[in-house]
Amino acid sequence: MAKNTLDNTFSRRTLLATLATSAAGVAIADTSLAGTRVPTSAAQINRWDITTDVLIAGSGAGGISAAIEARRAGAEVLVVEKLNKLGGSSAMSGGVVYAGGGTALQKALGYEDTVEAMYHYIAGAGRKHPHLDKIELYCEESVAHFDWLVENGVPYNKLFNGAKGLGFNEASLYYSGSEQAWPWRDQYPPVPRGHVPWEKGHQGGRKLMESLLMSAHKLGVKSLKRVAGERLIVESDGRVVGMIADVNGERKTIRAKRGIVLACGGFIHNRDMVKLYAPELYDCSAPWANAGDLGMGIQMGMGLVRPRYEWIKALLFALFIRLKIR
Repeated sequence: MAKNTLDNTFSRRTLLATLATSAAGVAIADTSLAGTRVPTSAAQINRWDITTDVLIAGSGAGGISAAIEARRAGAEVLVVEKLNKLGGSSAMSGGVVYAGGGTALQKALGYEDTVEAMYHYIAGAGRKHPHLDKIELYCEESVAHFDWLVENGVPYNKLFNGAKGLGFNEASLYYSGSEQAWPWRDQYPPVPRGHVPWEKGHQGGRKLMESLLMSAHKLGVKSLKRVAGERLIVESDGRVVGMIADVNGERKTIRAKRGIVLACGGFIHNRDMVKLYAPELYDCSAPWANAGDLGMGIQMGMGLVRPRYEWIKALLFALFIRLKIR
């Protein structure tokens, strides 16, 4: 005889079986190229092969900038790079930094710009539902960001390029956005904000990274090449304390006493991730980026939060199945 009431309690066997099914799904997803990289418990680590204060994964502009500031704050810093050359995809790029609000270069070339004008253009000409707080902060700090680059040895030429697009000359300022295009030109006074380190032959990215890497080296930032991060290492309270990495073909553990910066988030060469997270770029015939842009940084970062949600999903799924079969 069928029961007319629902038993909201779980039998131990039902719960464990359902959780095992869900865990198996997590494991399958984790092995896919677009999946997360679930962290390893620190309790499983017997020894540390390398120890530093701050570990930075990725040697592009983001990673090296973080390394410079961490070192200036007094930390011992180690930068790890998957490939055999530092610089990341930043070194392959045009090196364009979108800056405004009245940078020293804009003023030197006679262009008046304000934080407000820059903010209204980005907010109005960008995506739908823009993150206005982030845009505001970016514009407010833009002049300081440009000055920081100059202080770290990035060279800029006092020449303006009036042609549309990144030129092959030595000019360091040009219109890199849609400022001169309709309807933006009628709504916001056009001002050039594309700042490019001067170097002939479209080599601004290389010059940018040569300068930043030199600054980091002078400060004592250490680096290791041919190191691929695999998984983060976490304590029972959730603190990230290290990373498991492939170092020249050997599996090593790296301890980070004060923090880890994941600056290796590019994934254009991971076709599964492109299809999942940026489908409009999936049909791109010639992805232009470092061969190491496989999304490992994103996968490791996602692994920090995914297990919590997977257990919640497993419990909800168990509850659904239990109620369904009663």
